[in-house]
Amino acid sequence: AGAVAAASTGINGVAKESLSPASHFSSEEFEQQVERARLSVPSSSSRPATSAAGVPYSGEYSTMYNDRGMTHNAMMRLEFTDDGNGFRMGGSGQDVDGTTVIEEGYANYYGMAWWRERTVTGDVGLQVLSTGNFNFSDGTFHGMWQANSGESGPYFTFQAIPQVPTAMEVESDVPIVHATVVPSAPVAYVPPSALPSSQQNTQIIT
Repeated sequence: AGAVAAASTGINGVAKESLSPASHFSSEEFEQQVERARLSVPSSSSRPATSAAGVPYSGEYSTMYNDRGMTHNAMMRLEFTDDGNGFRMGGSGQDVDGTTVIEEGYANYYGMAWWRERTVTGDVGLQVLSTGNFNFSDGTFHGMWQANSGESGPYFTFQAIPQVPTAMEVESDVPIVHATVVPSAPVAYVPPSALPSSQQNTQIIT
């Protein structure tokens, strides 16, 4: 039996669907869940005037999630591409089940999002659908995941990890001052015989 989708209210009062746990999924049932998630995230006709969302961070994210009563950590790399109505999502991940690739996903300007991952190493063939809301201003995501195996659970934490500039990048930001060497004026040689007699016999006492 497939999972039952429960209605909830997303950002900006837009209704969205969250996924309830299931015991088993056929391929067709999982695709139906993906389609429900896709339809639950409407594209944005324009950027919100007073958006708390801001600009999404493309980079590394640290996550903690629950799977059958156990807590696991995972790393994600998310890439957001603005298409004029929202952000297309791509990227990859690494968790206890293996390495994943984000095959498709979307986030609107209000932060409502969904994406589908496929495991390519480890538990090959496992697919995971994530749904929820990003807060682009602080780099967090709040939502849940649903696997085609029927398992599901919440994300306890999902936080962007801002990139720390390397020493080389910091050094490259230091302005380089270019100096021009100005040759000194030549000093004319004055033979001793040309000096006044008072300076010719001057002795230096050390």
